[in-house]
Amino acid sequence: MLEVELNKSKRIENKKSMIPNWLRTLIKHKTLVVGSFFIFIFFIFTLFPTLFFAKDITIQTNSTLRMLAPSLEHPFGTDHIGRDILSRVIWGTRVSLGISVGAMMLAMIVGGTLGLISGYFGGILDNVIGRIIDVLYSFPSQILGIFIAGILGPSVKNVIIAIAIVFIPVFYRTMRGSVVKEKEREYVEAARSLGMNDTYIMFVHVLRNSIVPVTVQFTVGLAVAIQLEAALGFLGLGVQPPAASWGSILNDGIDYLLFAPWISILPGLFMVLAVFSFNLIGDGLRDLLDPHSEK
Repeated sequence: MLEVELNKSKRIENKKSMIPNWLRTLIKHKTLVVGSFFIFIFFIFTLFPTLFFAKDITIQTNSTLRMLAPSLEHPFGTDHIGRDILSRVIWGTRVSLGISVGAMMLAMIVGGTLGLISGYFGGILDNVIGRIIDVLYSFPSQILGIFIAGILGPSVKNVIIAIAIVFIPVFYRTMRGSVVKEKEREYVEAARSLGMNDTYIMFVHVLRNSIVPVTVQFTVGLAVAIQLEAALGFLGLGVQPPAASWGSILNDGIDYLLFAPWISILPGLFMVLAVFSFNLIGDGLRDLLDPHSEK
């Protein structure tokens, strides 16, 4: 009996040894796996929309197909001018995620760089940058985004800039907090004693050890950026017709909620799923990359 149990345990160990360590670690974080699965599907829509539709048919109208309910031919139904909702949602995924990712990358580069410089050098530079960031941070994110987009005007580029400005203070504070802690550690003093200059220490050593919370913030921020992009599109400050984004599709159906709710509700579910998935990824990355957060 003991020999049977030993053989069984050996088989289990052999199976485990066939799985790479990084994959076993990843599987333990179920929220990260589930969130990544759904986001992978969304990025397939973003990168390869022609796998589902041969061309962009979001601008094709047909008055005979106005406001058809969901069916096999039109799984998400059609809108008030006969456009297929599913095609608009899939092509809109490219626009919405592209804007959100682009805005967050711009915000991370600008805010992260300012936070790195401010936190490392401190002093007057830290005070000046900090006061400017505090002014931006004092405004509610959606109000600030709407205000900036209203000044710049509706376009994809301006929406990216508006959302990026909203998130620059967030990345600044996240990076600065990490850098202030890291610059007091022994390896920084050791690098100075070896004759390394501040620029090298800051961008090679301190940045590398401060990037984890910024990475997590990037993922969580994507969920908020999607909502902000949808809000701007809903208000007519985002991408303009005939281009489609999740926010503009929601706006198209606002007048028809009572008798054609699928125009807005079904695209809204896509947006909710994307936001939920990015939040799951953010939680999973925080647990995976930051050992202090594990319970």
